[in-house]
Amino acid sequence: MGIKEVLQFYSIGDILDVEKVNFGFSNTNYKLITAGDHYLYRIYKSQSRADVEYEMKVLKVLKDMNFPAAFPIQRKDGGFSTNTPDGVVVIYDFLKGGETEINEQVVREIAKAMGKFHKIPYAKKGIGAKSNSISLSRCHRLIQRFDDAEIQYPEIFEYFIDQTNFMRMPLQITVPRGLVHGDLFPTNTVFQGGELKAILDFEEVCVDSFLFDIGMTINGFCFEGQVLNEQLTAILLEEYYQQRQISQQEVKLLPVYVSWAAHGMIAWHLENNLLSVENPKQLQKVEELMSRVRQLRNTQLVIAKL
Repeated sequence: MGIKEVLQFYSIGDILDVEKVNFGFSNTNYKLITAGDHYLYRIYKSQSRADVEYEMKVLKVLKDMNFPAAFPIQRKDGGFSTNTPDGVVVIYDFLKGGETEINEQVVREIAKAMGKFHKIPYAKKGIGAKSNSISLSRCHRLIQRFDDAEIQYPEIFEYFIDQTNFMRMPLQITVPRGLVHGDLFPTNTVFQGGELKAILDFEEVCVDSFLFDIGMTINGFCFEGQVLNEQLTAILLEEYYQQRQISQQEVKLLPVYVSWAAHGMIAWHLENNLLSVENPKQLQKVEELMSRVRQLRNTQLVIAKL
């Protein structure tokens, strides 16, 4: 089923042009241009239909509360997703901003939005407790594939096994949980003049520790290369604290979760599909993340303004 066949289920007018666009590694995306508007045509390559429907339910709640996000276009039958041989398809409003420049204002905006997102009473809103795709059990299953992997990365495998074991104990400590975005990076946001216009790509949304989301967001917004910018980290936490107070236990565990988020990204890249396909761009990303985690392992965050 091609784009033309899928569009029969929608009322968005005639398509004047189709452009392939690159957003990350996990989906295939096209920009659809009509006489009156632009849309994002997304083919989910690694998400199940159930996962996509979960994302749609979360986005409906966000739309009702006027949360800044890119929302799906409704089909003629009231649904939002379409099964195709290539994967589940969803069409979104196309939101395009310039490249996000990381600065104090941008960090404050994303921290404020994240804090508001974490306060959503997901159970009362009818949103189930989907598990995070990043987990210790998934890391251990991945490790079991290393010996038989088509492509061998001895240094990466040794690092990954050691770091997974290092994470096991601190991740067992109970911390507050709720609905998290799971992938808050500059590439998943639209800013205009320092103001947050939309958060994009909720495909990793799930219920997990708030620290996981904070750690992932610090990875996205508070690093200069592989070096943690402690001032931006303090600003992010200061602004977030205005929405949700962070316990001393969470503060103590924060460095672990910054590392855990980066470790989870390494796991994703190995699974999709570095163990079987050579991809220099992905391999470079993994090596950069490894360097970051190694530096963080013995680093204490300076949270001057919390």
